[in-house]
Amino acid sequence: MHAKHVLFTLAAGLALTTVPLAATAAVPVPPQMPAYARTLSPHHPQAVYYYLLHRIEDGTITAREGMATWQYMTFRYDRRQRDLAAVEGMTRDERRAYMRARREERGNPMTEFAQMSNLSPERARVLMNLFHGNGKGDKYAES
Repeated sequence: MHAKHVLFTLAAGLALTTVPLAATAAVPVPPQMPAYARTLSPHHPQAVYYYLLHRIEDGTITAREGMATWQYMTFRYDRRQRDLAAVEGMTRDERRAYMRARREERGNPMTEFAQMSNLSPERARVLMNLFHGNGKGDKYAES
């Protein structure tokens, strides 16, 4: 897929995700990230776009990997929003039990990422490490 087409598709998807969440990223903020996106969780699809764009432009990842990662992260973000809506009104212990059960159902996030993004497990590990800066891919590769 042509890089400009991928970037256009990524940009078009930004309009579909507009709920801001404040957080800080474990990796440096891309220089081209606008101020509004810096207030979002680094897992929010609008913020993910700029992290991926930066890595596509510097040649660290391919446009195909960027698109696949953005689609996966959008899926994860939407799933997380559904989970948060489901636990609304639950007690702390009920929320924890619900979320624990959901994590167990989903299994290893690196394996899920690799499968859904059509990446090798090794490449998924490398990308997870790249975007987390704390060896998260290595952790999941060992489990």
